[in-house]
Amino acid sequence: APYEKIIEIYRDARKQFEEINWKEESAKLIDTIKFYREKLAKDKKIRALETEKVKKREEELLFQQKLLEQARIEEEKLLQQRKESLILKQERVVQFETQKDKAFRLMDQAKRELRQNNFDRAIEFYKESEKIFLDIKWQEGVKMVQDSVTMISSKKKAYELEQKAIEERKKEKIKIKEQLEEEFIQAQELKKQQQEAKRKEFLAIQNQKEHEREISEEA
Repeated sequence: APYEKIIEIYRDARKQFEEINWKEESAKLIDTIKFYREKLAKDKKIRALETEKVKKREEELLFQQKLLEQARIEEEKLLQQRKESLILKQERVVQFETQKDKAFRLMDQAKRELRQNNFDRAIEFYKESEKIFLDIKWQEGVKMVQDSVTMISSKKKAYELEQKAIEERKKEKIKIKEQLEEEFIQAQELKKQQQEAKRKEFLAIQNQKEHEREISEEA
């Protein structure tokens, strides 16, 4: 944001006015400097809010990564159980594990969809895996799927809220940008008016001096 530089420039201008004893012009710049100080404070506040929002998003990301890590650990645990079952149950276990692997592949597809924020598609894959777990009567898998679906539903709501918030922030930024542009135009116009007033004042003084000179020469 250029406000600090703007304030510095106006201060230099005011100092130069004071050096040539232009008190009125110097006083006019006080309100202008105050205006840009307020703009600077507002800008810093907005930036602080944005920093806080980024921090919250990072915390949410860490939480999501933790959930994925827990899911990975659970999957590794289930794979270990499958190996132990192969030793104990032979052909029956082979069929059981084949179906379970199929369900896990569906869950992997669901996770890939989830990484792309395709929440509804991810839930569909989880539902298909749940049917398989029900067929083989594996309640732990059913519960895991149900917990995952609940988590995805919650994440979907959070994502939609976040997207809505992002859209609102975009609109707010556009609005602020438009306001700043309008204020800049107004400031430029004010500057032109001030310069024109100074020019007219200077010409008036010059004309007065010229008139006085002519009268003096005539006298």
